[in-house]
Amino acid sequence: MEKKLRTFKSNNWVTAETAGLLESKDLAQLLYTMIMELNVLTRIGFSKKTREGTYHIEELYDVVKTNFAGLCDDKCFEANGYKRAPKWKHVVRCALDVLKEQEVIIKLPRRGYWMF
Repeated sequence: MEKKLRTFKSNNWVTAETAGLLESKDLAQLLYTMIMELNVLTRIGFSKKTREGTYHIEELYDVVKTNFAGLCDDKCFEANGYKRAPKWKHVVRCALDVLKEQEVIIKLPRRGYWMF
């Protein structure tokens, strides 16, 4: 059975340099796919050892930025909504929501905390 890749679906992401270009959207989709397929949020680095415990979202942002610095442009914001945060952080939040739906992780009642 062939595994279907899920991709982040948003075309609202622009910077002054990338307005109207597909490159920005493609980078977001690539980052989302990398997070979901390589499980960098649930695994420690690229090892098979799973992450355990409670983590704040800022710690998870650091994990993603460390592993995929080239895909995390802090100057690239979403055109609609989340205007105060770079778009790559929105991709991370979307990936966390999907992992929560798949019951891989748990969203804690305290704002910004996730349990692995």
